[in-house]
Amino acid sequence: MCGIGALSLTSKQRIGKYILPALAGMQEDARGSDGNGVAYLEDDNTIKLIKDMEITDLEEIMNKTSTEAIFHTRKASVGKINPENCHPFLNEDGTIALCGNGHCGTWHRKEFEKTHTFTSETDTEIILHIIEEGIKNIDKDDIVEICDIIIELDDEYDFSHNIAVLLPEYIIVGKFSYNSLYYYEFKDGILVTTSCLLYTSDAADELDGV
Repeated sequence: MCGIGALSLTSKQRIGKYILPALAGMQEDARGSDGNGVAYLEDDNTIKLIKDMEITDLEEIMNKTSTEAIFHTRKASVGKINPENCHPFLNEDGTIALCGNGHCGTWHRKEFEKTHTFTSETDTEIILHIIEEGIKNIDKDDIVEICDIIIELDDEYDFSHNIAVLLPEYIIVGKFSYNSLYYYEFKDGILVTTSCLLYTSDAADELDGV
């Protein structure tokens, strides 16, 4: 099983001190050791990725400052074990990133390859572009409508995923169950969705046991 996490802070800080221990904790909890990745929000509201096979290869994140990030440790299912297939995935203009745990199959890939450039072999990247297309004309400040649309897309495409979605406006972290999206709102802390635990930002020393 993959591990998914999200970080939301009330002020810009170095995010590595929270994320790297959380990734290590998820791996210790058997959440996957087939690669790791982080998507974080830059000052210009674009999203950047750092991905690699080992947590120690992500140490450049220690020098990155942000208020919002999602992160992932992979248990490979679809696609080879390599950095390209590590989550999160980012759309072409750097405005939405997504990581997930689960599967949706690859039968929709050809449909979205007509309009999008894929960077991996995974089915999770398909979900990124499905959601991107579904919400592109929606007011991004309306989290309720965004979640309603994602639920409708799940009904159509059957995501079967837990997901974390990073937008410049906010983070959606949730799971699909019976056509419902359970999402978590949090601030100034870390949320590890595989165990649904919330850690405040001053609890970094305790994150080794996540």
